[in-house]
Formats: sequence, structure tokens, C-alpha cells
Amino acid sequence: MQVAFLNADPAKTTVKEICTWGLANLVTVSPENPIDRCMEKLLHSGVRHLLIRRSKDKSSGIIGMISVKDIVKCTLAKNDAQLHRLEDIVMVQEIARGL
Repeated sequence: MQVAFLNADPAKTTVKEICTWGLANLVTVSPENPIDRCMEKLLHSGVRHLLIRRSKDKSSGIIGMISVKDIVKCTLAKNDAQLHRLEDIVMVQEIARGL
């Protein structure tokens, strides 16, 4: 949206040029970071998007971006999977008691 607002060329505009809070608040993660760590970074840095860098080396190139919405979706899916596993355990225990 910021690029459109500035009437800039998206192909030539850098993140640094449109970042709301400046370079100091560009928060990055590597693809290896667990989703919980990403959520912590979002909460502690006060940003709504995390840039994904190619590796743990902070000077490597940016390959993507994660939003708060992405984190929420992933966390819900993770919690649902855990709930189903717990329900399965309870069901197996009830069946075992009935035998």
C-alpha cells in the first residue's frame, strides 16, 4: 500500500524506502525459526511483519515476509493438531478402561 501511496515503481522500490519506522525496526527471521520464536519477535518488536532472510546470517538476502495473520493461522493449526492428539489419547484410554 505504501508503494501505491507514494506512486512508486514496486519493481524498483526498496523496503528501506517505504518502511514506516526506519531501518532500525526491520525485524528478520530465518526459515529455520520456529513459529513460536517468530511470534515472540513480533510481540517484542511492535511490528506487524517479519522479513525472512535466506539464512541465519543477518546480511543475507530477503526471501519473503510473514505477517501477524500468518502467525495466527499457523498457531491455530498447531493448537488444533495438539487438541486432536490429546483427544485421541483420551479416547484410547477410555477404550482401554472398557476392555
